[in-house]
Amino acid sequence: MAREMVGIREAVRGWDVSERALRRRLATGEIDNSERADDGSWLLASEWLDDEFDRSVIDLRDPVVSDGLAAVLSELSGMTEKVNVAEVRAAVAESQAEHAIVRLRTVTDQLEQAQTENQRLQVDYQELQRELAVKSDRLVRAEAEVDRAWASWSEAETLLKEQAVVSDEKIGNLVKQRDKVHQKLRLAESLTARRKRRFYDQMATQIDNGGK
Repeated sequence: MAREMVGIREAVRGWDVSERALRRRLATGEIDNSERADDGSWLLASEWLDDEFDRSVIDLRDPVVSDGLAAVLSELSGMTEKVNVAEVRAAVAESQAEHAIVRLRTVTDQLEQAQTENQRLQVDYQELQRELAVKSDRLVRAEAEVDRAWASWSEAETLLKEQAVVSDEKIGNLVKQRDKVHQKLRLAESLTARRKRRFYDQMATQIDNGGK
């Protein structure tokens, strides 16, 4: 690439340097690669000016500037595309985040409902435990009462059996007495005559003595 040469006025406009400073350096021979134009004016190399001074005005015609600007624009274009992609991804992420928040709220509500139901079930369970304890106590008492009633019934049954035996004996004796009375009546009916009265008395006495 050919070296770019600029005049003193152009150098003053393009770089942060005064004309006096440039002419002083030209006089002392400090400026490398400087040349004389056909009209006798000085021409300075832009590379030397860039090395020594800062540019005050950017010259878009400068190949370095144009190439750098093109690179920057290309990079900006790529960055713009990346920014667009990032914005799309950010929008998707934001939508997903909102969906996740809604889902989280739903799950939180369900969890709160489950906790409330669990607490209610625990209260019901404790109430059932208390009722079960009361019923168990009543059952124990009822079983004890049944045992006492069964023992009483057994005692009563034994007593009734004993009384039945005694009653059977009494009934047997009464039956025997009735039979004896019937025998006496039959004898009395058969022995109506006086002469048989003595015999009747003897027989009655024997019957009373058990036939002895």
